[in-house]
Amino acid sequence: MTSTDASDKNDPDSESVGLPSSTSPSNDVACWGSVTGDLQSYWVEKGVKAPLQCQHKDASFAASERTYKTNKRRLSKALFDRSLRNGEHVPREWLVYSPSTGNVFCFHCLLFGESPSSFSTTGFSDWKHSVARVQEHEVSQPHRKAVLLWLARTQARRIDHDLLQQCKEEESYWRELLKRVVEVIKFLSERGLSFRGSDETFGSPHNGNYLGLLELLSQFDPFLAEHMKKYANRGRGSTSYLSNTICEEFIALMGQRIQAEIINQVQRSKYFAMIVDSTPDLAHIDQLTFVVRYVSEQGQVFERFLKFLPIYSHTGDSLFDSVTQILNETSLDIQNCRGQCYDNASNMSGVYKGLRARIQEINPLASWIPCAAHSLNLVGMGSVGCCGDKDKKSGRVGHP
Repeated sequence: MTSTDASDKNDPDSESVGLPSSTSPSNDVACWGSVTGDLQSYWVEKGVKAPLQCQHKDASFAASERTYKTNKRRLSKALFDRSLRNGEHVPREWLVYSPSTGNVFCFHCLLFGESPSSFSTTGFSDWKHSVARVQEHEVSQPHRKAVLLWLARTQARRIDHDLLQQCKEEESYWRELLKRVVEVIKFLSERGLSFRGSDETFGSPHNGNYLGLLELLSQFDPFLAEHMKKYANRGRGSTSYLSNTICEEFIALMGQRIQAEIINQVQRSKYFAMIVDSTPDLAHIDQLTFVVRYVSEQGQVFERFLKFLPIYSHTGDSLFDSVTQILNETSLDIQNCRGQCYDNASNMSGVYKGLRARIQEINPLASWIPCAAHSLNLVGMGSVGCCGDKDKKSGRVGHP
């Protein structure tokens, strides 16, 4: 049993067999093989309309063609409808067509039938007597018993039905809330706005942009207003999904997703340049900033921040270890690096022991370019340093 092409599922004239994937049975009943409890449970879970998924009543029926002496006959679409005495037409949902064999089967007898017949074993294809045989089968006792068993199974409620329903409703509730939370976080992140204020209390004018935007949305969103009325300002130990903890978790997840997309773009572009610099944060820990520059498949130049990395030594060897660590974590091949841009410090740009030299030992094609911003800063400092004492006192800039 193999899986069906998407095109075959959508094409009513396709004679391809609707075959199963690794987890679901075929929608061609002739391909089921032996009927197991798992197969029965699978179609029972699909509900009372499950036979329609296997009916193939809009197929061309080319495989059903049979030769009787000199005459050729095939399945008629009219067989899928039953005419009542009052003139009404009722669909025969139990009758299913197999595109692989060209035969028709009884869906219910195939799954739950106890008395073997052509409708539940090899399939029926006597089109000359098809109307009479189909009418005979649908009023037979074994068929009625199989249909009643099918209805009993599909309409039966699980013992934990109410619990499952409650779980689904609870899941849907929190999912709707998190949609709103995520949109607020995306809005603030895209614009580089701060999240937290001096306190974290709903109703306070100093609670920051994150809680403030949620309060604003709640004025026009009854769902969010009701949730905040019920859960806001309840403190630790109460689940509300509005706290800074949830906010920071979503920021981290979004950051991971964005980083993965940047890495994917760089890998597709193959060649890249890297920009590295360090600066201390508020905790006085040096953070190594790693930026990549690359050309997209559409020919656009992008410069993307990729990662912060704490460093505790500024030697060329230590910085080289930090850079290779980032490259390994992001699965970027250093052999594809075609440019490096650092400041003019000896630990970065040194031709013997600097970071630049260590990388060029591995990849000579990674050309070093001095950082223009650092170079401009050095020029400014040098220019000011050339001023004499008289010029500094008079405010003139230039040589004495």
